Amino acid sequence: PERTTCLWTWTKLTDDFGKLDGFSTPDRIWRELRAARDGAYDVVVVNSLRYSPWHPRYWARGIFYTPTHPWAALTRQFGPSMLRWLDVPVPLVAVEMDDSFQISKSSVFLLDKAKAYFKRELPADNWQVLAGTV
Repeated sequence: PERTTCLWTWTKLTDDFGKLDGFSTPDRIWRELRAARDGAYDVVVVNSLRYSPWHPRYWARGIFYTPTHPWAALTRQFGPSMLRWLDVPVPLVAVEMDDSFQISKSSVFLLDKAKAYFKRELPADNWQVLAGTV
């Protein structure tokens, strides 16, 4: 943990992963990618999102869970999506912890961008992973 920076994306805060270092707001993502370019990080691990970043599930609920951080409540879900257009100077690893068998439309770009994509639930028929998204 002392060599890791954890930027939070989801609406509800948790301490399951240890101390959170901040939120994945656009300004924080740019700052940490600059740090990675300067050698501060060896790898970037991103948790994929189930819905698109502008989905009301994120910004409508986020403000209730973190009312003291309104900027983060409205923008932290955009962090993983920003990686679509930004240069990640170190290997990128994607992790999807959803119960869903499919990779969401908002995370399909990670299949091309990431060096490895880990999915928690896989169906017996592997082609169903891309059903309805690609």
